[in-house]
Amino acid sequence: LQRLPSAMAVSAALVEDVDNLVLKPVATVYTDVMPQFVRRSVANFYNNFSDAWSAVNNILQGKVQAGLEDVTRVSTNTLFGLFGVLDVASEMGLDRHYEDFGQTMGRYGVGAGAYMVLPILGPSTVRDAVALPVDRLATPPAFFDGTGTQVGLTILQIINTRSGLLGATRVIDDI
Repeated sequence: LQRLPSAMAVSAALVEDVDNLVLKPVATVYTDVMPQFVRRSVANFYNNFSDAWSAVNNILQGKVQAGLEDVTRVSTNTLFGLFGVLDVASEMGLDRHYEDFGQTMGRYGVGAGAYMVLPILGPSTVRDAVALPVDRLATPPAFFDGTGTQVGLTILQIINTRSGLLGATRVIDDI
């Protein structure tokens, strides 16, 4: 009897197919069309939101110093970096302390659980998959009521992130 592929293998294949057929070509065109400073500014804007969420998670984990440093990063980039479009904080030597809700759950004893590959989203653990909806509440799309704006901001984030990974894809493809 022929064995049916596991759900993980099917999910991994789906992720790879979506990447090869849609994300990679769109990200390539985006990279060719958008100047580097625009792509960097988009990444900085999303990273500023990420830094704010990291501050919350650092404080929830009892890492008060790191949390306050992240608050300083966000404040600096929001006030002096045009709402985070410029990363002034890094230029000033203020380090990023990335923490997400999955790590916060881990701090309080929630185990990572099984490794899995989520359709479209890729590899994760059960704990991080459960935390993902909470983490998504701290991204720019969550702050808009209009579905069009939410979808547009989400697509921009995905494309911009994927464009930043094109170099890594070339390295992997060359292996």
